This record gives sequence, C-alpha cells and structure tokens, in this order.
Amino acid sequence: MIGKVLKTVLRAAVAQPWDYQGEGAPGDWEFRLSPDEATYAVFDPRRGTWMFMNAGLLCPVAEVERQAEMDEHTGDWRQFLSVEDPDE
Repeated sequence: MIGKVLKTVLRAAVAQPWDYQGEGAPGDWEFRLSPDEATYAVFDPRRGTWMFMNAGLLCPVAEVERQAEMDEHTGDWRQFLSVEDPDE
C-alpha cells in the first residue's frame, strides 16, 4: 500500500510539463462536450488530432491539431478522461 502511494507521488513529482490531453496523456483518448450539448470533440491519440462533431447529426464539423487552440476554445466544456491505474 505504501509503495503504491510512494510510486504515485514520485510519478507526479517528475512529470513533464506536456500539453496533457487526459490522465494518461500525451497518448490517451479524451472526450469533451459543449455546454449546450450540441457539439462534442474527441481526441484520437493515433492521429494526434481533435475531431469536432455535431451531436444531433453525428457528422464532423472541424478538426484541430494544436492542443493550445483546443484548450482556448473549449475551456468551459465538460471533459471526460480515461482514468486507469497503470499499476493494476
């Protein structure tokens, strides 16, 4: 138990200042939903891009490659991240 806590603390202490996309970033899936729930965005780690989709029509609206641009435009969106413990 104490080893698991110590490992988590050490991992956080040496983390790099990446543009994180989620808990397991920079290579993990993430989903964001707009406040009006009309649009959502999905990050595909294999492509390294965000795809914006119209929630009603289920069709692509836009694609974004830069994480800074994504964070700037979706600051008030709800984020859904993959939360997985790599030690389990």
